Amino acid sequence: MEADLKEKVYKVITGVAGQPINAGNETFPLNQLGIDSLSTLSLLMSLQEEFGCEFDFDKIEFSSINSASGLAAYIEKVCLK
Repeated sequence: MEADLKEKVYKVITGVAGQPINAGNETFPLNQLGIDSLSTLSLLMSLQEEFGCEFDFDKIEFSSINSASGLAAYIEKVCLK
């Protein structure tokens, strides 16, 4: 995964969570970072805007995007194919 992509995703998450994402917490569940279900929707909308792509919310496996690293992998798969 490109470091630049990861950095952009983590920056968006930091904006929503209010705390920096780093190697120490990138695998923590988003709710441990202060992101609840409503914040998750806001986060996904922000990521769509940042990367210029649309997510199919009916097909997202939320268990696979429940961490910063999981979200970065999802963005790479869906937006940068």
